[in-house]
Amino acid sequence: MDVSPRHRGDWSAPVLSKGRLVWRSALWCIVVVAFAPCALEAQNVARAAVDSTHADYLEAYRVYQDTRSTWDEVTARWENLFDQFARANERGDEAAKSRLRPEMQGTAEERTAARNEFRRAEADWYAAGRALIQIVGSYRLVLGNRLLAADEETQDALLDEYNEMNTLRDEVEDQMGPQEPLTLPAMPNLEALPENTPTERRRKLQSFENHLETLDRLLDETRIEIDRLKTDLQSENIMRAWERDAAGRRNLPTGVGGAGAGGTGADTTEVDLDEPTLAQQIETLEQLEEVVEDNLEHFRELADELRRRLGGTP
Repeated sequence: MDVSPRHRGDWSAPVLSKGRLVWRSALWCIVVVAFAPCALEAQNVARAAVDSTHADYLEAYRVYQDTRSTWDEVTARWENLFDQFARANERGDEAAKSRLRPEMQGTAEERTAARNEFRRAEADWYAAGRALIQIVGSYRLVLGNRLLAADEETQDALLDEYNEMNTLRDEVEDQMGPQEPLTLPAMPNLEALPENTPTERRRKLQSFENHLETLDRLLDETRIEIDRLKTDLQSENIMRAWERDAAGRRNLPTGVGGAGAGGTGADTTEVDLDEPTLAQQIETLEQLEEVVEDNLEHFRELADELRRRLGGTP
């Protein structure tokens, strides 16, 4: 049984932002997650909460698949009508073109609605997946703590459940696929100039406020990811402590708890030496968090100055 936490995501490509190194994570989109327990709250996560969140994820995935099928079906009809119209146009068949136009218009509206539904369902599915990954990580920490205090009779059951959580998380991550990295967004170049008209200043103020909203979401996501990684790091440290314990190693399967996992036995797993450790990933995201906080302060000052020039209240 594999009891070592897996490090997911492609962190191999660095992105430089404001002189700081930000590793690309292929795990999280910049969307606020509805459920994000911190490392301390993770101690209170129950299996029932995992099962409930898993059920929510499965329902979100079902809706996503349904809306995608609808989008594909309407798109296929639209493309078929477009081809028919193109052929009618080539042969100069005005009657056929007149007949096809209203049908194409109706299908185009249906296609737009289907696309919007699909995009909403896709966002809901991703959010449900991230919530499930988060709570699974928290519950793994609970299981690790129980394992430290378990006797030989209960160790196997706890290990089975621990590996069940690993498998579930791997399946969800594989299903969701690579996600957009957490990176600093492009900064708008909207300096408020004395010669700007009130209309230009209002437009710039709106751009600043939109950018502030983006930074706020990024800061929330960054802190959520930091909490998730800290929970994973706690789980990893607990499992290493358990593997070093003589009572724990007594029931440890062959090849588990080797040097790569922090134990003393033979290591039969491959270790990616180029992949940052959890501690390094946390440090990198904490650097991003600091940059985002600096940017928020800077753009709030610019927005306040524009409000003053427009005669408003900062």
